[in-house]
Amino acid sequence: MIRPQRSDEFGCDSCRDDQNRWYGHLDQLGSNEDGLILLRCPRCSSLYENTAGGWDATRRLTKDEAHGRFPDAAWPPLLLLDVDGVLMPVGRSLPPGFVRHRTDEYDVVIAESHGEWLRALVPLFDLVWATTWGTKAGEIFGRLLDLPEAEAVPLTALAKSGTRELPDVARFVGDRPFAWVDDELYEDAFEWASARGVPSLLVRTDAGVGLREREVDLLRVFGEQVASR
Repeated sequence: MIRPQRSDEFGCDSCRDDQNRWYGHLDQLGSNEDGLILLRCPRCSSLYENTAGGWDATRRLTKDEAHGRFPDAAWPPLLLLDVDGVLMPVGRSLPPGFVRHRTDEYDVVIAESHGEWLRALVPLFDLVWATTWGTKAGEIFGRLLDLPEAEAVPLTALAKSGTRELPDVARFVGDRPFAWVDDELYEDAFEWASARGVPSLLVRTDAGVGLREREVDLLRVFGEQVASR
């Protein structure tokens, strides 16, 4: 399907490998009036445009480029992910399965299981950080958990009551289906999500425990349901 000209044109071992490219192991999200198709790597979420007839005009795209060139693409739902209380439990005790890591700037705790669970969800979602950690979330937790590169919701003015990130999240997601995982989701967020008219899932975690497998199962089912629509 795709032939590389330089090794850095591809995002990971999956979309760099000849077998995966030539035998259709990239997901096709759509096409445009120019006869080009939009492809997405299910492992690292990298985006490419390619001629429908072959691999001779492959080009890697940024998300902004892809949205502009393929406005009618069947984008996967967003997965908005908080850090504190989700990937890193809040409290003095360290729950089972978590280990401490020291980075250049922070001491953090992570669970390897979170990386395994979230990587399994990447084919169904576009991962987005929705946290006061901002872009640091990807630099630290994304790297430690071996997650694909992801943008972060710009948090401009946190609400003083209710779900603090709700105004910024609402602007960011627009009318796109999404799931949101956070330990501080309140009635205002659930009311807003239920009134959107597009698939929306809110998962509130126990801040002292963090993300659990049963909640990941909810996310997987939701992503599969959206994909089958």
